[in-house]
Parts: sequence; structure tokens; C-alpha cells
Amino acid sequence: MTPEQFGGDLSGLRRKSTICFVAAVVALIVTIILVRINFIPAIITGAAAAGMFFAGSRFGKQAKEMTIPLRREVLESRMELDSYEPDSHFPRDLVKSTKLFSGWSSIHGSDLVTGRYRGVPLRFCDLKLTHEESDGDNSTRTVTDFSGTFLEIRCDRSISGAVRIKEKRKGLFEGKVVETENEAFNKQFTVTADNPQEAFYVLTPQFMETIVKADAYANAKTQMLFKDNLIYVGLYNSKDLFEGKGKKTMEDYRLSCEQDLAYVTNFLDMLFVNSALFHL
Repeated sequence: MTPEQFGGDLSGLRRKSTICFVAAVVALIVTIILVRINFIPAIITGAAAAGMFFAGSRFGKQAKEMTIPLRREVLESRMELDSYEPDSHFPRDLVKSTKLFSGWSSIHGSDLVTGRYRGVPLRFCDLKLTHEESDGDNSTRTVTDFSGTFLEIRCDRSISGAVRIKEKRKGLFEGKVVETENEAFNKQFTVTADNPQEAFYVLTPQFMETIVKADAYANAKTQMLFKDNLIYVGLYNSKDLFEGKGKKTMEDYRLSCEQDLAYVTNFLDMLFVNSALFHL
């Protein structure tokens, strides 16, 4: 496929998807109005709404499938790629077990990447965690508890117990709260640990400064868990990696994917300065 064909086909499929979804919403509104007036026309418009919704989903899926080879190519250019699963994410039980996020009941995600970066085994994906809250009058609203990039990184040293680092916020914390000697770090993050000595082993003065810098670079609310020989990182940044929304040419789409991957790898480069955890 030529770059011109890629851009034209991608834009066309996205446009068709948008038109179908808009038509589905309009048909649904008409259905709600008609159901109080005449049930038979309401059935017809309701069926039309469903048809438009499924057509929009199909066009959107086709647009995404077009971009998969390019996404995989970008990933392989910067890391040793084992697998790329566009429609997968971390299992619910694994995310729940980290105890980094509270309150959520629904999990959605995509773009699960598995491989090695600078020889370090890792996985990452887009993740969205939500729950429903009542607004009264039998209505509910969806509350987002986390939306962004979630990573699992394998390190070279096993941690005894669990050490969690969370940006300051209301809520319950697992483990004993640990105060470090870095006052600026303490103001920004809450540290808890099953074994406080392990927290001090992980949080060297240099690594605390690194976490602050990495958090500023990520422009996100950062949550981290160090447990056994794994590090879990949640970056609440509302990003949707590798989507290339609004990109109309192959080169623009490629550049967007490269920037998204660089966002992840630059963050990893900052974490890798901890020589006690990573023997690079």
C-alpha cells in the first residue's frame, strides 16, 4: 500500500465510522421520542440506530486493523518485540492485586505490548478503570479512577514484601507509611512498605530525585509498586497510545506512534538509572 492509499483509506474509514455513530445517536433520539407516540416507527428507528452503531464499529475496527502493521514496525524499531495485541490488556486480577488503584469495578484497555527494552523484559498497555456512582433520581454517572499507561517491568533484584509509591491523594494505603529524608519527595508522594528497610533500599536519594523527574516528564499522576522482581507503574495521563487520532498521512501516523513509544521508553530510561534494580 502506498502512503497516499494509506492516508486516503484511513481517513475514509474513520469518516464513515464517525458518520455512522452520529447517525446512530440521531436515530436513538428519534426512537426515544417516537416510542411515546407510535411504537411501530419507534421499532424501525431503533433497528436503524443499532445498524448504524454496528456499521460504525465495523468501520472503526477496519481503520484500526489498517494501522497494526505500522504500529508493529514502530515497536520493533525500538525494542525486542515478543507480541503486540491491539485488543488486549492486563488481566483484571493482576491489576487488582497491585492495590495501586481503589474504587474501580470496570476495566477496559488495549495495545498490550510484550517484549524487551534495553534487554529488560516488560509489558505495557493502555488501561482505563471506572466505577458507577448514583446521581439520585435513579440516574448514574461513570467515574474514572485511572486512565493511562500501565507497565510491568522485570528487574534484577527481588524485593522482600511490597513497596508502594503513590502521589498524594485521599484514600487508604496498604502497608506502613514510610517517611524519607527528602522533604520534597514526602510532600509529593506517599510511600508504604511491608518492610520499611526495603523501601530505603529502593528509594536511594538519587532514585527519589529520578522518580520526581520522571513524574514531571510523564505529566501524570504516578503510582508504583515494587514487589518480588517486578515493578508496576501506573501513569494517569489519559493517553491512548498508538491511535494517531487526526493523522491523515502514513508519515504523520508513524511519527505519532514513534512519539507515543518514545514517551514510554524515555520514562523507562529514567528508571533504569537505579543500578541496584537494573544491571545494565
